[in-house]
Amino acid sequence: MHRKRKIALTMAVVLVIAGVGVYGGNRILKNNSSEQSEQTNNSYNKNIASAKTQNSNILQAEGMTSGGTDYQLYNLNLKGTSKTGALEVESVLKSSGDEVKKGDALIKLTKDSVSDTRKILYKAVKTYKKKYASAKLDYEEAVYDAKSDYQDRLSAYSSALIDYKDSLSEYTGTVKEAKRQLDKSKKIISTYPGKIKNSKKTLAAKQKQLSSVNKKFKKAKKQVENKAKVLATKQKSYEQAKQKYDELSTVSRYIGDFSRENKSDISQLTTNIEQNLASAKKDMESKNTAYSKALKSSTSTEKTYEQYNTKKTQLSKSISTLKNNISSYGTDYKNAKLNLNNYSSTYNQALSEETTGKVSAKKTYDESVKAYKNADTVYNAAIKSAKDTLQKAKDNYTNAKARVAAFNKLISGNNVVAQMSGTLSEMSYESGDMLNSMTAIAGYSNENTLSIDVTVDQTDIGKISVGDEASVSVQNMPQTVTGKVAAIETSSSSESVSKVTYTVTVSIDNSQKMLSSGAATQVIFNQNNEENEQKGK
Repeated sequence: MHRKRKIALTMAVVLVIAGVGVYGGNRILKNNSSEQSEQTNNSYNKNIASAKTQNSNILQAEGMTSGGTDYQLYNLNLKGTSKTGALEVESVLKSSGDEVKKGDALIKLTKDSVSDTRKILYKAVKTYKKKYASAKLDYEEAVYDAKSDYQDRLSAYSSALIDYKDSLSEYTGTVKEAKRQLDKSKKIISTYPGKIKNSKKTLAAKQKQLSSVNKKFKKAKKQVENKAKVLATKQKSYEQAKQKYDELSTVSRYIGDFSRENKSDISQLTTNIEQNLASAKKDMESKNTAYSKALKSSTSTEKTYEQYNTKKTQLSKSISTLKNNISSYGTDYKNAKLNLNNYSSTYNQALSEETTGKVSAKKTYDESVKAYKNADTVYNAAIKSAKDTLQKAKDNYTNAKARVAAFNKLISGNNVVAQMSGTLSEMSYESGDMLNSMTAIAGYSNENTLSIDVTVDQTDIGKISVGDEASVSVQNMPQTVTGKVAAIETSSSSESVSKVTYTVTVSIDNSQKMLSSGAATQVIFNQNNEENEQKGK
């Protein structure tokens, strides 16, 4: 089963003391005398003791040197992003022991996973480019705001006294308004029950009046209808009598004209006509008088009807208003009782705030003066913050482009290609695996590098990250050398259930061929707490 090594790009490190078992070792430098050997071993022990004295917050472990390995990492410069796609292994093209050249295909990836990842990376570049452009505008605006704020702070203290007085006035106004609301509620509670009672009494009287008016209105309406019928009859009789009179008048004129023209004696006929005409006139006048009386009576009745109708409308309107008032009074009364405690609480709070308002306003005034005095500091901090925000946007854009470059360097077609030439010492993935930044892609044997495998307890493994520097004291060597954490096993290396440990590989440069395999070493992960805090950030 292949080994998987954990490649951690960033991790907070808090260093503590931890010890593990001691391994035997071979000499690295050949010494001409036992005295020199003893002196060198003394130096080795002193280096360990010195490291402990200088920094008590250290994590140390012991191991022995062996042939080194360079690791090809899956690292798309992940800083500033939480998503880069998921590259899935379709097949592994090379095995441990194979000789490869830089650019050779190591792993074949699924086409879809490569396509999806590429789209995500290029989209990120486009997105961060827009954000960077937007951040430039935001930076200019932030600088403008900082300058404006600077000017505001410079001028604020000059108006602080006015603001102080205005604040006191505002507190007083708040108290007055709160008291007005409270007094209004109290007045409603004390007076509205009487208003409601009186309104209901008035409503009952109006409704009684309306009932009486309705009866008179109906009676008047019936009288109007009857008078209208009588009037129509009298009018018709008058019109008929007038028509008869007009006809006799016409006959009378005709006979008179005939008598004068023919000089005939028709006196008897004339007399009869005149008598009939006189009688018709008298009848017409009589019926006209009756019609006039009927018209006057009808008009009077209609007037009475209209008066009752107007009274009815007025009473209905008054009743509607009273009902609305009663409903409104009831709602206001209910709300006043419901909110009385709130208004009282608000008023008391306003009084309390008014009492403390002077102190608070004075404090605000003092802060304005202080702000004026600290204007330069605030301005510089705002400018720095704006620059930091702009730089972050720029870094995100730069990192997004770097991720694309790293992807294009790592992937050719659908294959992961070798980043160096040499002999493969291990391949870390199998078909179906997903590439991740925690696991190396491959290991290459490197004679210019020596490796030291040490075991670290599970309580301390989280305090170490790949790339951390370590001080390595080698037995029979007077000075320490600097190494780096190259890999961390993702699975436990111990067989004990009660004590779980992990293997950490530290690499040291051996290009000068001064070291050899099998030497006992003391590895000290010599980082201080301040560096760990920075790393955690």
